[in-house]
Amino acid sequence: MLLSKTGSSGRGGGLTLGATLICATAATGAWAASNQSTIPSFYPTPTRHYLKHSVNVCDQGSFFVGGMLKRTYYERSSVRSANPQVVMIGQMYVQFQIPMKFNDYPVIFVSGGAHTGASLESTPDGREGWAPYAFRKGIPTFVVDQSGRGRSGFDVSAIHEGVAKLTDSDPSNDAEGRALIPNTLVLGPSDWWQGTFGHLVNPQTGQPTNGPGTANIFVDQLVPHGWSPLDPDTTHRPGVKPQFPIHTTSAELIPPNLIPKGEQVPGTLAGPKDYYLLHYWRQLVPNAEQTLPGGQCPTCTPTTISAGGFASGHTWTPVNVAELVEQLGKIYGGAVIATHSQSGPIGHHAVRYLKQNGALKYLKGLITVEGTPVTLANAGLTEADFDDIPYVVVKGDYSATSAQSQDIVNALIARRKARNGSAAVEYIKLDEAPSNANAWPSPLKRPVMEGITHMMMDGTDEGLGNDSNDIMQVILNWSNSRIPKMKKAISCNKGDDRDRGGHGAKRR
Repeated sequence: MLLSKTGSSGRGGGLTLGATLICATAATGAWAASNQSTIPSFYPTPTRHYLKHSVNVCDQGSFFVGGMLKRTYYERSSVRSANPQVVMIGQMYVQFQIPMKFNDYPVIFVSGGAHTGASLESTPDGREGWAPYAFRKGIPTFVVDQSGRGRSGFDVSAIHEGVAKLTDSDPSNDAEGRALIPNTLVLGPSDWWQGTFGHLVNPQTGQPTNGPGTANIFVDQLVPHGWSPLDPDTTHRPGVKPQFPIHTTSAELIPPNLIPKGEQVPGTLAGPKDYYLLHYWRQLVPNAEQTLPGGQCPTCTPTTISAGGFASGHTWTPVNVAELVEQLGKIYGGAVIATHSQSGPIGHHAVRYLKQNGALKYLKGLITVEGTPVTLANAGLTEADFDDIPYVVVKGDYSATSAQSQDIVNALIARRKARNGSAAVEYIKLDEAPSNANAWPSPLKRPVMEGITHMMMDGTDEGLGNDSNDIMQVILNWSNSRIPKMKKAISCNKGDDRDRGGHGAKRR
C-alpha cells in the first residue's frame, strides 16, 4: 500500500495507510482471504520444528561491536541543522549462543552480499540453518550482520547530506552530492538467479542472457541448472539439478518454499511465475554499508580497499570482526572466522587487522565458502601469516574454481612442504573427489556432492541425501580434524551468578 498525507494534526501532519494498491492484483491474494485458512508449513508449530533435535542453551543474546561517532549537520534531514550533532556509524550487530559444555573454539559466521545473518540462522523453507546446526554440535556461534547492513544499521546522514548538496543552488556541489548517495547494491530474483540457481534464457533464441541487469524479465525465462537443454553451463556435469528448493513440481517443497499469500508477480513474466515467488527472495536486502566511507591500506594491492563497490564493507566489518576475535580470544582462547561469498575478503582483511594489533594468535582458523576473489596481496598479507592458521576454501557445483583461492591454497601447501608452518590447508571442491593436490597434509575424506548451489546453506537433499547441514558437517569434519581443541573444556555454571552479572560459564 501507499502512504498518503492526511491534514496537519499532530507534529508535521499525520500519515495513514492510503487505499491505493501498488498493483491491482495484490487485492486478489489478500492474506485475510477466508478460503485460505491453513498455516504455511514454514511456520514453527508445537509439532513442527526448525531444529532437528532440541538443544540446551547456557547463554544467548546479542550485542554490538565497533563503530564510531560521526559529526554531522544532517542527522535527521537534508536541511542543514543550526548546530552539529553526532551519530554512531559502522557498528556491527552480533547474535550469539553458548552451549552447555564445549571444547571447540567459537565460530563467527559472516553472510555474503545482499544477505544478513538470517541466511545462516534458518533456511527459507523452515529448516535448521548452519549456525544452529553447529551450535547443536557443541560449538559457540556468533552470527553477525555486516556493518552498515541489516540490524547493524547504515549512515543515513550521508544520504541527507548528499540530497542537500544536489538540491542547493550551487552546481559545483553536485558531484560531491552524488558521491554521498551511493549506487547501493540490491539483488532481485533475476539478478541473483544467474550464477546461483540457473540462467536467464531468451525462449525465442535459446540463448542465455549475459550478466545481471541486462535481461528483460518479461521476455527472458528463468531456467534452473540441469532442467533444460538450454542450460549453457559447463562448470558441472550435464543434467545435474540444483540441491535447492526451487522446483514448482516438488510436492514436498510446497508451500514451505513459496510465498503463500498476499503477493502476486507484477505483469506477465516468461516461464514459471513460482520461481519469482520463492520465500528465499525475502532474505535479500540492500548493501547499505555503501553509505559508509571506504578506506586505504598502505600495505594492500591496490591501496584503496576493494575499489568498485565493496570498499566500505571491506573497511568496516573486518575491523569489527577482528575486534570480536580478539575479545573472544581473551575469554575462550580464540575463535574461527567463517565467511561466504562477498564476505570472503572480509575474513582476509580481518587477519590483517589482527596481525597489526598483535592478536593473530587468537585466530584459530579461516573458512571461506565460495568467496569473492581475493589475493593475499589484496588484503596486505603473506603466506607466512597463515603458518599457524588452518585455512580451508569450499566450493559447490555451479561455481568455477576460484583462481585466486587456488593460488592461495597452492602457495600455502608449497610453504608447508618446505617445512614452513604447520597448519592444515585444503580447497574442498564438493563436486570433485578429494585430491592430494588440493590439501596438506592430506585431503578430507568425504563424498562427492553434486548440485550444490552458491547458497549451499539453504539447500535441500532433493532425494539425494545432501542437504545444507550435510555440507556443514563436511566443514565441521574438516575443522574437527584440523583445528586444535581448546586446552580446557568449558561448562555452564549452574550457580546463581547470572543475577550478579556473571557470564554463566566456567572452565573445567
